[in-house]
This record gives sequence, structure tokens and C-alpha cells, in this order.
Amino acid sequence: MNTLIATIFAVALLRTVECSVYVDLVSLPALPPGTVKLLIDYQPPFGEPRPNFTASLNRYSVIINQTAPSTDYYVRIIGLRSDGSQLLLSERVLPSSPQAPRFESVVAEETEAIISFLPPEGKNNLSYYLEYSPDGQEDHINYIETDSTIVRLQGLLPDTQYHLKILSVFKTIPSEKAIEANFHTEAHKTSPKPTFILQTLPPKFAISSSKFSSSSLKTTLPPLTTAEEILTSLARAFFSTEATSLPSTETTTSTLITTSTTTASPMTTTSTKTSTTPASTTMTTPITSTSTQTKISTVPLESTSTDLIYSPPQSTNDLSGTFTEDLPSKETSDLIIPSETQQAGKYGSSPNYSAYSNPPADIFVQKTGDQVRVDWEAPETTLCDTYIVNYTVLTAPNPNTFSVASPEPFIHMKMFPGHKVEIKASCMLEGSEAASWWAYRILDFGRPRAVENLRVQSVVTDEFYVGHVQLEFDWPEHHDFDYYDIVVSYSLGKRLASANEITVNKTGPVMISKLEPAKLYTFTVKNVSRELGISSQTKGLRQMMPPVITSTLYPGQISSYAININFGESDPEHKFEYYELTFSGSSKNITKRLEKDDQKSFTFNKLIPGKTYAFTLYTVYKDVYSRPVEAKITTYPLKVNKLYPVLGEGYATLYWDIENVADNDCRYRLSYTGTSNTGYQSTNTVELKNKNHYRFTNLTPDTYYTFTITVIMGVGDAEAESESETVTVGLAGRPTSLPVLQRYGSRELSVQFENDYSLFSDTNGVIDSVAVIVTEDPELGGDDFDLKSWYEVKSEDKWTAYRASPSTFNPFQKRTVKSTTFIIGEEDCERRRLDEKYCNGILRSNTNYMVKIRAYTVSNVAMETQWVSLSGAVEEKEAKETGRRLPCHMYLNGCPRKSASEFQRCHLLLLAVLSLLYLLSPFN
Repeated sequence: MNTLIATIFAVALLRTVECSVYVDLVSLPALPPGTVKLLIDYQPPFGEPRPNFTASLNRYSVIINQTAPSTDYYVRIIGLRSDGSQLLLSERVLPSSPQAPRFESVVAEETEAIISFLPPEGKNNLSYYLEYSPDGQEDHINYIETDSTIVRLQGLLPDTQYHLKILSVFKTIPSEKAIEANFHTEAHKTSPKPTFILQTLPPKFAISSSKFSSSSLKTTLPPLTTAEEILTSLARAFFSTEATSLPSTETTTSTLITTSTTTASPMTTTSTKTSTTPASTTMTTPITSTSTQTKISTVPLESTSTDLIYSPPQSTNDLSGTFTEDLPSKETSDLIIPSETQQAGKYGSSPNYSAYSNPPADIFVQKTGDQVRVDWEAPETTLCDTYIVNYTVLTAPNPNTFSVASPEPFIHMKMFPGHKVEIKASCMLEGSEAASWWAYRILDFGRPRAVENLRVQSVVTDEFYVGHVQLEFDWPEHHDFDYYDIVVSYSLGKRLASANEITVNKTGPVMISKLEPAKLYTFTVKNVSRELGISSQTKGLRQMMPPVITSTLYPGQISSYAININFGESDPEHKFEYYELTFSGSSKNITKRLEKDDQKSFTFNKLIPGKTYAFTLYTVYKDVYSRPVEAKITTYPLKVNKLYPVLGEGYATLYWDIENVADNDCRYRLSYTGTSNTGYQSTNTVELKNKNHYRFTNLTPDTYYTFTITVIMGVGDAEAESESETVTVGLAGRPTSLPVLQRYGSRELSVQFENDYSLFSDTNGVIDSVAVIVTEDPELGGDDFDLKSWYEVKSEDKWTAYRASPSTFNPFQKRTVKSTTFIIGEEDCERRRLDEKYCNGILRSNTNYMVKIRAYTVSNVAMETQWVSLSGAVEEKEAKETGRRLPCHMYLNGCPRKSASEFQRCHLLLLAVLSLLYLLSPFN
């Protein structure tokens, strides 16, 4: 009663739980003919629809709702046929969805937040999935998968409202509901920085007006270049350069040696260059007539001018693949120095991040001829009249810093082959630098790292005569897909060409298709800068494409010990040199090379019955194999050696044996056809796997049944069947009597049974022997056609079925014998007889036994009764003995019986009477 109440309560509780199990019906195997519906059963029996519900055949899936949360469901899918029979199609273990977690708290700070939640009630074996994003920015969703219920979120934006969603996950199945919450990060606690920074000239700073004399200029300057304006422009640019130190107030101006003026193209500026002999500070002040761009550079000048000269790299890496020579790598127009790293990151460590209220914006570059265009984008809320760009050559022996002023959000700069350049752009408004915006990047002009270990993962020419090659290589370390592309080129023959190129933007193998069969191709791979066009060293290989094969493999005559295999001729229009046939399945493989004109039929002998053998055919061209043409063929298995039925009331159990030399998985098709005395016919068929017996139940009495069994080995197209073995028996009517089992002493039993002609019918042959079968529990089994002996079960904790009667025991040899009694456990089995397998050994005391009678006919058909247990006990009153008795277990067959002692006394009394009569006789 308590169990029923608990079940009703659990069902009522689950009706409020929104959990489910998804059952996919698409992956079912092909339905057998005659299937009209699907029957779906599941355990535990909690869900809607209830277990054993039906689904139509056109359904692709079924959802079981209101299931137990986070539970493995055992689901069985059964096919219902039109004749009412059932066939198991699939058995699966499917997880149900979990319940949503329980929210506890969230603590948000400026750039991080700590989320705390609890698992569903009573569930600790779950994982969790978290999503969070700023409100209104659903396209910027971040997610976390974790097993912990306390999560720290980092890298959040200050003073921002976030939306949070948390789901439970059980074996990859998420909960149907999620908990959602909103939290707001704290604002900056530091005082806001000014929008602009005012900077002034250092004290006692003086610039000679002769440096700006217009008399030496070869171009005509507009009248706006007064000394005051030049000073303002110079100071504005001078103090915005971070990498240039300010001149000391104690520095004296050196004597001028030369003053020259150069005029550039309209895209450049007109500059005045001043140089001194000792090491001093040289300032180049551009004054533009057709452009508003101002350039100020500060470089240390040595007394002797020396140009920096770099040699091109000398590569020692050979190309992988089948090349015998190196492939030339495509160089850029400038000399390129290999970079120390693959690609530099966007940000460096030199800028002063604390001077700005926001992180730096991105800088984009694009190669235009021999120069590089540098672009950035400032937000509309930032006011700028001039952008100051400082760039430093970090990898030069003496790092140089250049400053450029531009009213537009871009500049042009020269390339620095082989170097890393730090670029910083600042916003200026009326001589002050904005602290709310800046842009920064480290640009690498070096050669990217090349791919390594270039190899062919697979190469094939398919059945449509199209070639495919899958290349694989080791990617450069820390490859950045934002700035670099892997370019794969291929061409026909040995020539190098870039007409066919594939740009790879994700990791993994590279598939190249639409190639010609039996042709040589050259493949090259290089790492290319997307912005600058600088490429790495080229790695390459050459690969011969496989030839075409149009042949088919098909079997000829098959037996249990031989297979004949044949194949057709491949199309001679496609190039190949010869065939190769491979036979596998025995202890070693056999490979045959066959010329085009050789015979195409072969017979393989001395094979194993029921074993599956694989045949593979190739065409070969220049040691390259075509796709395999395969055929798997199974030799016919041997039929079963024995098919012995055991008949009972309403059932028939069949036992068989098979010679499985190949040690394969054996399947059996077992069926029967029955014809009753009234003419009613019945049939049934089952398929079994790796079994040696099966019981048919619900059989009709007074019916002749023919049982047929066929052995099946192999799978799919390689399936093979043996010859069938049959046996015909007659199932008699209902028995008229049952055996009677009684206790016969403390360790013996007596069973009385009759020669019941309705059960032991002569239809199945003459009775050869009768077996008395004993067991402690029929569920333990052991009552096979060939029974165990007492010697085999005496050491078991609980005795399985064994035969107590001798192998030749047949009390019904004479038709006049109607019944008999057999005493179980009365023999001394300590000395085993060599001419008899079975022995009627003693039983265990204080143990309940069950007994049934089985009759064996000369035609190997057995008929048996039902199991019977003790129906009564024989009352035995033992006489009092004056002598001392030993415990019962010390006697071989238990304690001496009263009946035995009484019989002995009667025998002695009879002898005494006969002796007295003999003495009194007158003839004595």
C-alpha cells in the first residue's frame, strides 16, 4: 500500500516537471515487411504518453514529456506487424533533460562579477551552460561551460547592464528552462580625466629664426608661414612625440654647416634640413604649400653617415613531399628580414595606458605600391582638428621614432622590410591631446612563419572519375586569421603556377577536388600577410593522382570450403598499368599482380565454413593505387549437428549443436509449422543469435509440429545460410496424472509416476530410457537435453538439475507395467563406475527438492512432465534402541530406518519358526 501511494505521489509530482526525452526514429533500421505501427516502451514508467504507446510509421521523432529529470531512460522500439506479431527494432538508453538550476546571488564589480547558483534539488552530477551579454547587444554573446556553481566573469565593461542566462546540462542534454537575471557593473571609481591635455614649452626654449628663413627656399611659400605660426606648429607636434626627449635648457646650439631645401611631389611636403657636424639634435620642419600635413622627425646624427644594409634570408629548409629540388619562394620587391615571432600582437607594453580613459582603437594598414597606408577610425563624439601619428622602428639597431601630423584619419608611410614598427595615433584639438581616444598597433614587416610537415592525408579518384586530394600540415604557432591567410596553390604537371589558389581561413585538412586522374600535380602552401602581401617560405610537394577503375567484383560458385571470384575488365580508355587482387581473411593475406590480359577468374580452396573473406581489386599506375573495389563473401556454414526436441504440456524446447570453426557470431532462423488433428495450421519464426536452445510456448495439443533451423553467418551482402535441419514431432494431449513426490527418510525421496500414454506417446518413437530429474530450483536451469550427473552438482551451493536414474533405466519396457516408484538418494556414489555416467547419490538434509520425469525415445525425442514438489511426508516412528547411536550424518545413507529393522526382526522370527518345524518333523 505504501509503494502504491509513493508511486501515485511521484506521478503527480512529475506532471509539474517540464522534462522530456527525445526519441529519434530516423536512425531505425529498415522496417521488416508487414510492419504497420511502432510500439514504444520505456523504463522507468514516468512520462507522457505512458509506456507501450504506438506511433505511426511516418513519424521522424517522438518526445516523451513529464519525465523524471536527469535520468537515463531505457527505451525499446518494437515493430507491430499486420499479423499481430512483434519484432524488436531498437534498444536505447536516452538521457532525460534536467531541471533548471536555482539562482542564488550575483555580486558585480567594475570589470568582473561573481555568479552563484544552486543545482536542482538532489542533483549533483550536472554541468552548466552560462550566456551573458550587454543589454541590447545580443550579437556579442559570451558563453561558459562549467561544472562549478560559483563562476567569476572577467573582462566586463564598466557601468554596463548585463543579461545572464543559466541552463543545466545532463549528458549533453540542456534543461528546457533557464534561469535569467540582470546585473549592472560598477562605474569607474577614479576621477575622470580631462578631455584635453594642455602642454607648454619648457623654459628658456629658443629656436633661431634663421632656421626658418624663406630666402633659401626654392619654392614660393604662401604668406601664412610667420615665425609665430611655425613655432606653434612645431611645439604642437614636438611635445606630442613620446619617444623623443625634450632638449635640455643648458644645450647650446651648434654652428650651422649647411642649409638645403628640397621640393617634393604634390603628395609630399617641402622640407628644410639642418645638420651639424657634432652629435646634436637635428630638426626637420615640413612646411607645405599644397598639403596641410606637417612632419617633424628627430633622429640622432653621427659624424659619419652609414646606411643600414640587410641581406635576404638564406633558407636551409627543404621542401617536403616528392620533390627532388627546392621550390623557389616568391619574394617581395623589398628585402625582407625574417621576423623573430610569427605575428606580433595588436598591443605592446610600451604605451602609457593609464593616460587614457579607454583602450586603444584598431589600426588598419594596406599596401599601396612601395608605401603603406595607415588607417584608423575615431568615433564621432571625439573632436579632432589634427591627428598626430608616432611610429617607432622597434627592431632597428638604434630605434628611430617618426612623427606625422594629418588632418585626415590616415597617413602614408614607407615600408620597413624585416622590422617591427610600433604605431600610435593621437587626437589633437587646438594644441591639446584628447585623453578619450587613441589608436595603437605593432606592425610586423617581417616574413610570416611557414607551415611545417606538409603531407598528403588522402588521395582518391572516385567512381565519377574525379580526383580528390586532402592536404594536411602543421599550422604556424599563434596564427592570426585576422591578418594572415594560408594560401594553397596547385597546378598540373611540375610547373609552379598560382592560377588555382585556395585561401584557408580555418584550421583543419584542406580538400582539393576536380582533379584529373592519373596526372601529376604540384601543390604549394605559403603563409601570406593579408594587409602587406608579404609571404612566408613556400612549402610544396608533388602527387600523382590515382587511376580510374571501372571493374566490379562478383562471386561465382560458393561452397563451405571454396569461393570462386571474378572481376570485369576496367575501361582501357583510362590509363593504368596492371591489376592487383588482394585476398584476406585467413592467417595471411594473398596478393596477386595481374596484367591486363590475364585471366579474371580465380578459385580459392581449403577455406573455413561460415567465415567471411574480403577481396579487393585495384588498378595501379606508377605505383599509385586506384580506389579499392571490395567484395566480402562468406562460405556456407555447416548445418547444426543435432536438433533434439523436449516436449511438455503446451511447449517444445529445442536443443542443437554446431561446429563453428571460424568462431563467428552465429545467427539462427528457427521456425515451425503445425497441423492439428482438426486441420488447423499454425506457423511461427524467430531469429536468434549465439544461442543453443529455444522454447516455443502456447502450443496446441494433439498437433504435429515440424521444426526447421537454418544457420546464418556473415553480415550485410556477405550473409550466407546453411542447409536446413528439420524434425517432426507429435504433441500429445493433456497428461492424466502427475508424479507424486514423498519424503523417504531424512535424506531420501520417493517418486511415484505412471506410464501416461497421453504424455509418453508412441507417436514420437519407442521409449528407450526414463530420466528422473532432480533440482533445488528450476530457475537455475540445467535441464538440457543432455543432463548433468550427481557428481557434477554435488559441490554446488544450490543444486541445478541433474539425472538421478541410470542411463538405461526404463521401468515401462513391458506394456503391462502401469506405474512405478523410484527412491532418490539411495545409492553409494563414493566409488564411481566407469560404465555408468549417472549415479543416484544421497541428498542434502533439510533441503526442498523438485522432481520431474522425462522419457527419451529411440528417435532422440524427449517428453517430460511438470516439476512437482513434496506433496506429503511418510510418518516414521523409530523404535527405541538400547544401544548407543551415532549422529545421522555419520551414516552413509542417513539414520537407519525403522522399517529396515522391523523387516530384519521378521526375517529372524521366520527362520526360527522354520527351524523349529524342521526339528519337530517326524522325518527328522
